[in-house]
Amino acid sequence: MLENMLMMLMGAALASFAGGLLVKTGKPMTQSGFWPTVIAGWALVIAGWALIIGAIIASIAVIKMSIDLMTKYGQAKLGTIYLIAGIAALAAAGLALAGAVGSTGAAALVGYFAGAAGILAMLGSMAAGSAMKDYGKGAAQCQQNGGTWDKDKGECK
Repeated sequence: MLENMLMMLMGAALASFAGGLLVKTGKPMTQSGFWPTVIAGWALVIAGWALIIGAIIASIAVIKMSIDLMTKYGQAKLGTIYLIAGIAALAAAGLALAGAVGSTGAAALVGYFAGAAGILAMLGSMAAGSAMKDYGKGAAQCQQNGGTWDKDKGECK
């Protein structure tokens, strides 16, 4: 689960930035009077939108998994790190969908949010080691006591 969250966050950050660049590059081309350029521009815009929509879906999935991590598995700190990272990736994708990619003003926020999501994902992966050791101890202790460990709920039955 944690590996999936990390990969989704990194992919969402990269896809939102790359998709935003494609949209930014393609939009002026659609205004051209030369029809091959217009078609190429729309192809870039549609490809950018597809990447951004994928980033939005991945960000929402990470947010859902981070809430599960906090509620089912009792990993509040780790879940919070991934929750904030998922929200940052979602913000980057939302801004990129609006076509705001660049180096100045509000357009720079896409890069900042994408970078923040990537950095928080890395922090989450570093914090996951100790958190998962605690989870593993609970499972081992449950099995030693003759119980059955429920992976979905993170509890001993």
